[in-house]
Order: sequence, then structure tokens, then C-alpha cells
Amino acid sequence: MIAWLYLTVGIGAFAANFPRLLAAEPDSFMMEVTEAVAIVAGVFLLRRKNWARWLAIAWMAFHVAISVPDLHLLVVHLLFFFVITWGLLRPRRKSISVRGHRQVVEANLCNVPSAAITQIWRICPDLSSPAARN
Repeated sequence: MIAWLYLTVGIGAFAANFPRLLAAEPDSFMMEVTEAVAIVAGVFLLRRKNWARWLAIAWMAFHVAISVPDLHLLVVHLLFFFVITWGLLRPRRKSISVRGHRQVVEANLCNVPSAAITQIWRICPDLSSPAARN
């Protein structure tokens, strides 16, 4: 979801500011570079690249920094910064279906391959039975 937000904002702002670039307005090139960074972050967040999470957080931190003179803009950017940072750094949930039972396992998908989680369920099949939970 956050990846799609970055793509939407990046593409939308890039298209909206493109006429300024053509008119050679001051800072228009840097605005387009900033929007291109958002697009890159969105694309690679979709591809689950860990570095893209940090790029997305840095992109939002940059927006917080440049909005310091305007209190309203600062508050809005800080709110987005905290929500996006929480969304990108929280542990991921992975659903596993074992013998007809749906199990939800907390796992950081960047560090734990799904094959390893599946192996755990093969080694300890009684963990997936309702009787074992009582």
C-alpha cells in the first residue's frame, strides 16, 4: 500500500510539475528529481527491496526538513513521516496454510525465508492442530 502511495504521489507530482521544468523555472529540476526518487522508492518497495524502505523514509524526512518554515505543512509532513515509518519498519505478517488450518506467523519477511517457516510446520505438525492449542 505504501509503495502504491509513493508511486501515485511521485507520478502525479512529476506530471503536475513537468510544465515548470519545460518553462525552466528555478528549482523545477530539483523538484522533478525529488519526484523521481519517490517513483524509484515505490517501484522497489513493490519488489520488496530493503534499501527502498530506507529511501522512502529518507524521502519523507527530506520533506519534513524543507517544511520547517511552515507550521501547518510541518505538522502534516510529520504525521505522514511517522505513519509511513511505522508502516515500513513494523514486523510483517505471513499467513501459512497447514493441513486446512490457517496459521498466522509473525515474521520479518526480509530475514526469514518462507521455506524455513514451512519447515517448522513440517517438523512440528501438532502445533497446527486445535487440540494442541488447548
